[in-house]
Amino acid sequence: MNARLIARPFFVVASLLIVIGATALMYFQPLPADPVDPPKRWSLAWWTSPTERNGFARLPLATGELTRLFVLPKTRHVWAGGAGSPLLLHSSDGGLTWEAKIVGNADVADFVFDSPKHGWVLDARGYVVETSDGGNSWAPRPLPSGDYVSLAVSGSRISPTTITCGSWRMTERSALG
Repeated sequence: MNARLIARPFFVVASLLIVIGATALMYFQPLPADPVDPPKRWSLAWWTSPTERNGFARLPLATGELTRLFVLPKTRHVWAGGAGSPLLLHSSDGGLTWEAKIVGNADVADFVFDSPKHGWVLDARGYVVETSDGGNSWAPRPLPSGDYVSLAVSGSRISPTTITCGSWRMTERSALG
């Protein structure tokens, strides 16, 4: 009986150390690479990665209203953006993953791309910025004054457009030749 009384505190302390050690190990465990797609059951990654019930919560959040969508023909490149924000979202895999691009201090009204790297953004205040590196940097382009709401593409010509009486009207001069 005396041996039991001596062993009991040892097992309590050992159990407490195991729980603290397992908790610390779990706390510092790296997150899985894809928060939406869990690893296959019984795989090594399944045993070594934590199970996320709300992995979507650590994905980037797009604030603001996304009112425009542009899909580059014959590719999987997609852009989304909208009024009230300089945020432009880009996906190179058809929308499975998204990368946020900030268009300076622009208030994005419309955008057009002719390749995955080259495109234009029309600001709601009436100016156009252009990128040649996939949206990492933006350069202003000259534009005649007007109340532009959209960009029109014709071959290699980009022209700002206005809406008059519910129909589309191209401006007389192309701002971006």
